[in-house]
Amino acid sequence: MGSFNIVVDSSVDAGDWQPPFAPIHVYAGAVHMLDKKEFTIAELKRALNRGAPLRTSAPSVKDWMNVYESMGKDKPILAITLSKHISASYNSAVAAARIMAKRGYDVRVFDSLSGSAASGLLALRAREMSERGVPIDDALKELEALRARTEIWLVLADPEAAARSGRFPMLAGKIARFLRVKLVFDVENGVFVKKAVFMGDDRAILYLAQVAKGAEQVVVGVAGENPAADRLRATLRVAGIDAPIWQVDPALAVHLGYGVYGVALIR
Repeated sequence: MGSFNIVVDSSVDAGDWQPPFAPIHVYAGAVHMLDKKEFTIAELKRALNRGAPLRTSAPSVKDWMNVYESMGKDKPILAITLSKHISASYNSAVAAARIMAKRGYDVRVFDSLSGSAASGLLALRAREMSERGVPIDDALKELEALRARTEIWLVLADPEAAARSGRFPMLAGKIARFLRVKLVFDVENGVFVKKAVFMGDDRAILYLAQVAKGAEQVVVGVAGENPAADRLRATLRVAGIDAPIWQVDPALAVHLGYGVYGVALIR
């Protein structure tokens, strides 16, 4: 079924659908785990509770080669990745595609210039096009147009986690956590951009509800559990927006913090 196959890296969140993926590597102290296989949101919470130092590395070229090989050669393969400005996953996917081309595989790599649910929305649109029989070249053109209309907005529940990963200065993260302010970020051209600061979740939720107005499709994302995500969904529903809640990838949550929440949308 479908005119082309779809694979992703494990940062791509698409609700109930999990396409084949190349895993991000996660290290909790000396323990190595594969994202969405051994490393789950529950494992993230356990690692945080015991104070284990956490770090991640992008899927390797070999990881991508393995997932391409699992798809076979009978159809073109579309690989959708986390933004190349955030991760080396895109570069690994491209390098693997070049190697596999010599073995008869037709692989096209698409940089989502985003991550998590925003990348997932693009993957779902790609699946719809494949199921309709759209040729991969035409699908890529449509995805490029959709990418320009795709946004993700995040509220950091743990600013120190983002600071530890280099998203903004550590001192700023400590101050934000101490003051319990909510930092709202957008991803623009694959780069995190701070958009607003609020005292508490209530105003951040109203801000995101305003951001989502008029969007063609909206989902709420959350890493683990955070009542603010449920309140955001309820606020959107009052505004006439039916948005499902999707889990944020555990490896991304290493950098964004447990409990991070927000909206992904297509305008």
